[in-house]
Amino acid sequence: MVVVGHGLNQATADTIQVIAEPGETRHHALAMPDAALINASVGPYILRELIAVGGTAEVYRGTHRDDSRSTYAVKVIRQELRTDAVKIKAFANEFAFLRRFSHPGIPQAWRYGEVQGRAAMVMGHLPGQNLGQVCLSGKAKDPIGFFHGLVEVVAHLHEQQVVHNDLKLDNVLVDGHGRIGLVDFGNAKDQAQEGLFARLFRRTPTQIFATPTYVAPELLRGKSPSKASDVYSLGVCGWLLLTGKPPPSAEPNQRQTPVTSADHDMFRRAQPGLDPRVASLVKRCTSIDPKSRFPDAQILAANLAQLPMLSSRRPRA
Repeated sequence: MVVVGHGLNQATADTIQVIAEPGETRHHALAMPDAALINASVGPYILRELIAVGGTAEVYRGTHRDDSRSTYAVKVIRQELRTDAVKIKAFANEFAFLRRFSHPGIPQAWRYGEVQGRAAMVMGHLPGQNLGQVCLSGKAKDPIGFFHGLVEVVAHLHEQQVVHNDLKLDNVLVDGHGRIGLVDFGNAKDQAQEGLFARLFRRTPTQIFATPTYVAPELLRGKSPSKASDVYSLGVCGWLLLTGKPPPSAEPNQRQTPVTSADHDMFRRAQPGLDPRVASLVKRCTSIDPKSRFPDAQILAANLAQLPMLSSRRPRA
């Protein structure tokens, strides 16, 4: 994973600024671990080496005091954010979301606490490589299967009325067996807890923190994150996996550009043997109008599962 510097992307004809969030890196050469955290502990969980760095937190491999062979992921809020009340609240909310899920493609939450005065959470460790980097390296050998696996994980969230709100290939892990894991729930939203009053009287944001390529067009107009906006982000992931490029609607100056016949050719050139129904499903996900997309990942997963090339596969999550 590559660390992407902070940047600002002003969407054309919109007043909402998209603050580009840093990516996450698993390369130690790009970030030095905090020496004070090595061998420190959160309860019985001991921090070992640094394995990933993101915009708000560092992730260390952890072991249990009573079982050195066990492996956990210990996420620690960055030193410069240790007193940031907003970031700490989001960090705690992420842990609360993870406590709700029981799915092999989502890290299990074990413990919340502090280490060296910094908020920390202990999670199950999902092995694998960053899918964004796998794609950049040209080693994505099963892009359709990867997309299917990701959709199935998100379908589980949507079943629980949770919107991930930060879906991108850099938040997806794939292991050596092609199994998909989804991480970074810091922006997740619980639709079940958002009441009618909150929906009617919410203030339109002036800034959103996200990766511009994956942001659904309606979010740039001040709409709330939804299952449909997650579906848009899934569609962008599908475009990138299958063609190596984002859809036209993801370009800052083409936010209202519909899919054309030239875009159909992109899929055929990149994946000559691709079932055209797969391309049609992916393209529908990135429709500019949310009502033209699949309403949630559950319905998208059901449509994918009906395709002969995927119906015979075992679940990838």
